[in-house]
Amino acid sequence: LHMTEIFPVLREKIETGYFEQLIKDHMLNSDSQVFSSIAPKKGLGAEDEKKLADRLAAMKNAMSADEIDRLVADTLALKKYQSEPSSPEDLETLPLLDRKDMKKEYNPYTNAPGRIGDIPVLLHDIETNGIVYLKLIFNASVLPVEMIPYAGLAMGLIGDMDTDKYSYLELNNQVHIYTGGIVTDLGSYNTVENDNEYIPFMVVAGKAMGHSYGKLTALMEEEMLHTDFSSVTRVRELVAECISRSRYSLSSSGHTTAIHRAASYISSAEKFADLSNGYGFYQFVSRLEQMSDEDLAKETAKAAEAVKMLVNRNALMIDITCSRKLDEETMNETKALLELMPAGKKPDSDKGVQFDPELKNEGFKTSGEVNYVAAVGRFRDKGLKNTAMLGMLRIILSREYLYNKLRVLGGAYGCGFGLNDLRHAGYFYSYRDPQMKKTLDVYREAADYVASFEADEREMTKYIIGTIGDLDQPLSPAGRGARSLSAYMSGLNEERGQQIRNYILAATPEDIRSAADSVREIASYGAVCAVGCESSVNANSDMFKEVRSLY
Repeated sequence: LHMTEIFPVLREKIETGYFEQLIKDHMLNSDSQVFSSIAPKKGLGAEDEKKLADRLAAMKNAMSADEIDRLVADTLALKKYQSEPSSPEDLETLPLLDRKDMKKEYNPYTNAPGRIGDIPVLLHDIETNGIVYLKLIFNASVLPVEMIPYAGLAMGLIGDMDTDKYSYLELNNQVHIYTGGIVTDLGSYNTVENDNEYIPFMVVAGKAMGHSYGKLTALMEEEMLHTDFSSVTRVRELVAECISRSRYSLSSSGHTTAIHRAASYISSAEKFADLSNGYGFYQFVSRLEQMSDEDLAKETAKAAEAVKMLVNRNALMIDITCSRKLDEETMNETKALLELMPAGKKPDSDKGVQFDPELKNEGFKTSGEVNYVAAVGRFRDKGLKNTAMLGMLRIILSREYLYNKLRVLGGAYGCGFGLNDLRHAGYFYSYRDPQMKKTLDVYREAADYVASFEADEREMTKYIIGTIGDLDQPLSPAGRGARSLSAYMSGLNEERGQQIRNYILAATPEDIRSAADSVREIASYGAVCAVGCESSVNANSDMFKEVRSLY
């Protein structure tokens, strides 16, 4: 809570050897050291499954008929207990707020639009303890479809390659000495105007204390305009790192992989994300690893060309989050950065390319022992009240229906229902799930649960608290700025947010039931993707149009 008071003391110790001595005493010369090595073994997952099956079979063979009957009876008793709701008397022992205790006002945005010359600027006047958060947002609709993966490749190279002024190690040191980090990324914003329109962007984002802001902008310029993409050896190293990270995240966060891959079947924005940093991008970089140096150099040249297309003052918007008192101190440095920015082709449209929907419905096999199952779908817009009720159903379905059906009874580690109201889309997912086809059936039956939904005032209040709690999550200064920026880019206003909040605070069981048709549309849309163990995917191959190994 008092971090800023510590930093001046630490800065005084920089030239005294204090930090070097800490490293020597507690790391280099420490007596407490552990070396751990983990080696992969192909086919280990199948071996473990067989060992477990054999062990269970041996246990059963050693049991008497009475012991087996008792085990079956105990299991049925457990399932009965799991299916029974807690008594009202037990539930009422828990303290609960009333509706009247909840905040009625929608959290305002902090957007203050302006311009520096011909460049639009969005300022967020937020107390940041002297930190300036800067985002350079370039409209990525200038990219042809075939260049999207190359732009994704460039995002993984910028900041880790040599530049005109620095080696990549020196650049890394400069960034960490003078700033809180610089990142480059591709993404998109939804638009409130049309559920399949989106604004693709490249962002170069960084943060620094006010006195180091000039260094931040200089390093951003160095990365954007002076990266040297010519070292094939370094590119090959970074591609290998990218593949390694992707393989880990694709399997360990299999529910996220399944959700986004299924969403890419039906959403142009998600397809853009898939090609630029999702599974489609992983397929792209995997091919690069097998190329000769000559061919890899040609592909890297295309990544450099994508950067030249994107870093364009005619497609640029500036976003700054800081205290108002820092404005004048930051503007001159910002202007100097903009003057160095090349003027490229102005985008014909600020909207992203539209992709044709394609329900690929893939089942991805891994060496793991658990499954992740996602179903994604669209719903027809039925007004803001329907949107508000679907927002509440994120809580009700995730914490009640899906929790009981998939976790308590089905054995999944996690599960949930999510919503992207601007895209008129929703999704179901399970996490570390021993089932697959049964889970899909649970998703399809969710609408029946919603259609017959009943709750007393205490239960409704509990769901409202959960929904409002999601809306009112505490945010850091950077998070508040990002929330406001997203609303600005998407065309959202506080009036819309207030209407949704009003509907939530006044919600009744009948209002929840009215959203059943939308849930049915989402669950029956047919976009399905799963990541799971080889035996489960093979056994349920009729769920998919294509079955393949994840990597």
